[in-house]
Amino acid sequence: MWLDKQHNVLIYDTPLADRVSKTVPGSRRLSNGYVCVPNNLYSIQLCRWLGLEVPAPMDGEAYEWPGRYQPFAAQRVTANFLAVHPRAFVLSDMGTGKTLAALWAADFILRQFNGVRVLIVCPLSTMQRVWADAIFT
Repeated sequence: MWLDKQHNVLIYDTPLADRVSKTVPGSRRLSNGYVCVPNNLYSIQLCRWLGLEVPAPMDGEAYEWPGRYQPFAAQRVTANFLAVHPRAFVLSDMGTGKTLAALWAADFILRQFNGVRVLIVCPLSTMQRVWADAIFT
């Protein structure tokens, strides 16, 4: 996989090129047998569903990580995982930043897809103290 920043596309050399070009909207076959895919969250999710390697959509210049804190490396990995996988569980240990990672991923998804809803499930015992504090700070 290559990322062409000038054209904002991902280029794949894969035996699944026909399937990718039929599945991912806006993708097309190139004359050398490769397939190029638009570099957006929906296309990345579809390529991941097809089993292809995908870039981390929130890394680089794509996302500014709003809020008071900058993410740890583990939070970046978790947020990118949640953005690429529409249905996912985060079962990391305490203190790894699951709350902020989930909020950053939700913010990124809501900015990419207008009108989409995000459901975050958490224990009732953490809802007020952990989640409300994280959202409002």
